[in-house]
Amino acid sequence: MGSPSKPWGKGRRVQHVRAGDGVGDTSLVGAWNMRPVGGVIVDESGNGNDGTIVGSPTAMQTLLGTGLWYDDAADYVNIGNPANGAVDMGTDDFTLACWVRGLGSTDFGALFRKIGVDPRYYFYISDTGFLRALVDDSVHLAYADTAVIPCIESKLTRVVAAFDRSEADGITIYVDGVDATDSRTGSLAAVGDIDNGNDLHIGGPASQWLIGTIIAPKIYKGKAFTAAQALADYQDGARAIQGKSDYGVNASVANETAGTLGENSSPVEISSGTWQITEEVIGGQNCKVIECIAAGVCYIPRSVFEATPTEMAYGSWEFWLYRVGGGGDNPRGSFISPDETATPAGGYRWDFSDASSLIVENGVGVTITGAAVTASVWHQIKITRASDGDFGFYADGASLGTGNDTTITTGEYMTFDMDAGDKIAYADQRGDHSLIKQLGVVAP
Repeated sequence: MGSPSKPWGKGRRVQHVRAGDGVGDTSLVGAWNMRPVGGVIVDESGNGNDGTIVGSPTAMQTLLGTGLWYDDAADYVNIGNPANGAVDMGTDDFTLACWVRGLGSTDFGALFRKIGVDPRYYFYISDTGFLRALVDDSVHLAYADTAVIPCIESKLTRVVAAFDRSEADGITIYVDGVDATDSRTGSLAAVGDIDNGNDLHIGGPASQWLIGTIIAPKIYKGKAFTAAQALADYQDGARAIQGKSDYGVNASVANETAGTLGENSSPVEISSGTWQITEEVIGGQNCKVIECIAAGVCYIPRSVFEATPTEMAYGSWEFWLYRVGGGGDNPRGSFISPDETATPAGGYRWDFSDASSLIVENGVGVTITGAAVTASVWHQIKITRASDGDFGFYADGASLGTGNDTTITTGEYMTFDMDAGDKIAYADQRGDHSLIKQLGVVAP
């Protein structure tokens, strides 16, 4: 494989989230590619349930492909009420799923709605930020709610509503592959036939209009996603790379104390100390390496990632670390940071010493305490943070511990506060030793 052509690759699109993925699964009755074709949204499930754009939602490119941006009460996609019965659920199990980045709503933010008079089914974001999945046969009503999910308003989030009609508590809402159901009202098992003559809308008009983006909506009939299926479905998009360092960065010709590292060929900016981009063999691969020559701080701004401030505070971070060791050596870095300083309040950092490996909320306290990693050896470090604030912390594929903190919900920088001799791998030619930020939680 040849050398990449640029020192920082961002926004690597993930083809797995194409609407048509899953074709061949006979329960997939609708899978819509949100790229308009002459005013039509094409159903890639093979069932021909194309939708018509109503109003003027805007097609926009996202990390996960084309989405439709809704920002008006008249914006939605009308799937109609197909004669094949594909979107009439009757008494069947079913699943509604999409990626969404909401920015609020005037009332309810409809994702899927087959509603007019009862019977009906409906999946929406409330104006206060919780999700509700609802069915009603005009006699019996059942619905499930999540707690408020603040990050859904400005982060690409996978939302799934699964309806298992055999269970009273059969409505489950998954957020980013995790069961986020907070409460249930009514018995789903008691709800009868919900077929109706109403059109199915993706997004919603009038009081149910969404302000936000919907990507790759899908409907499954005869299948209520299990926890394992919801997680697998989420992982397809979670792997999307928002930023990854590439081998094309220049090696330093001398010590660098200002500007951007690699003779201004990388996005890594120097705040203090002395640094170089050097070359070293790691795991049999020729690598470019960020080496600290004299203690200081360098950082990467959000502007080089394909990420909102909220997306910078969730997902997965991966890098390779070499620490010299010894009592005075304590490399650390704020992977979620409001500014370019070493350990600012309002950020989370990793922290390695001879005694322990830590995840710390700066200025507050330790979130995870794990075993120390060996000095003078390269280690692959991975940190994950889910939408509910759950952290994972790994070295060389093994867990260093878990924790939870929901305090900080945005980030603007990644910072590295290193001592002389400490190193971070920048990239090899195969991309195996890179700095990586992924959209979602991807555990080793």
